[in-house]
Formats: sequence, structure tokens, C-alpha cells
Amino acid sequence: MAEDQLRSRLRDFEGLTVEGARKEAARLDSEHAWRRRTVWADLDMAPLAFALEQLVALAELTARPLAGGDFDTLTADYADRGWRTDDAVLRALAAARRTAPTEQRCP
Repeated sequence: MAEDQLRSRLRDFEGLTVEGARKEAARLDSEHAWRRRTVWADLDMAPLAFALEQLVALAELTARPLAGGDFDTLTADYADRGWRTDDAVLRALAAARRTAPTEQRCP
């Protein structure tokens, strides 16, 4: 099943470097993005495909660190774009929590 395979691949992220995880997330998304447009997704049976979408967003957003220097610069950069990383993490976690039982997941 695609969902089980994706779950297994996501577990492998633990052994990757940050850059390796960014690349692998993008690669996996190119393989699984279509699943977000299926009837299985409509039935909430492909939650990791949606979690992966957020992990890709997180990977892209964290590729460039927040601006440093002083507190005002940091807070301005966070208000402009940094909050999106927190949003992506929360959305990925929420999607992953919706994982359906094995026998009900999309093929």
C-alpha cells in the first residue's frame, strides 16, 4: 500500500542529514502528490500524503535561516515569513495524526 510505503520512507528520515531530508521530501512528494487528488484522499485515507506536502513546505521554508543581527530584525523576519514554518509543522502533525488503520488505507 502506498500509505504504508510512505510511512516507512518517512521513518527513514531519522538517519538523513538536513539537506538529505529536504531532497528526499521533495522526491517523495513527486511520487505521492497525485494521491492528494484521489477519492482515497477525499475519504481521509491518505493522510501521510498531506503530511508530506507540509514537510516539503517546511523544507523549503527552513532552507534560508531567519535574519539575525538584532531582535527587531529577527522578529520582523519571523512575522514576514518565519511563522510559516510553525504553521507547516502543525499542519504536518495534524495530518499525520489522522492516519487511518492499515486495513482502511488507500492502496
